[in-house]
Amino acid sequence: MNNNAPLYDGIIESAKAEAEGILKKGNEEIAELKESYKTKILDAKKHEEYLTSQKLKEIRLTRENYMKNMERSHQGEELKNLKKYSQKALFEEMAKKVGTREYEKAVIYWIAEGAIALDADKVRVATSKKETITDKMIEKAVSIVEKVVSRKVEIQIDKKPLSTQGVVVSTIDGKIAYNNSINVRFMRLRADFERVLEGTL
Repeated sequence: MNNNAPLYDGIIESAKAEAEGILKKGNEEIAELKESYKTKILDAKKHEEYLTSQKLKEIRLTRENYMKNMERSHQGEELKNLKKYSQKALFEEMAKKVGTREYEKAVIYWIAEGAIALDADKVRVATSKKETITDKMIEKAVSIVEKVVSRKVEIQIDKKPLSTQGVVVSTIDGKIAYNNSINVRFMRLRADFERVLEGTL
């Protein structure tokens, strides 16, 4: 049996060397796997951080948009109320002006404006029960028309009162009219009126 000892020793040494090789290769593969997993973990972490950052960005934008919408909604409601009360205050103020020299002068120009726009030889003018158009006011309106368009016009006072403040100038047959009531004049200037209000918010 002693003659076989070198053979056994060779087999053992060969197996040992092979085992060491397998172990070394296994360690190298484990190291590679660890490095690979480390890289994957870092990539996954970066990806997760990116997703979290994007999500936070979306949440922030959603919040900002919500706040802006809330602000716009609040401003819209505020502007709506402001328009309502400002318009009411304007009409109330105009009602208080009736009978003053300032308002009388405005009415004269409104009559003249209507007469010029209708381009007729004869027109009639109506106003509300609370207002009075005198012959003197008619004379002044006629004078303005003659100066502006170099045309004579006869303006008659309509006995039928308007339901709203202001004046309406119409042809004698009543088929064509130029409305200078306070309501209609306000509608013409409404866009400018609302722009001024929006500028105050």
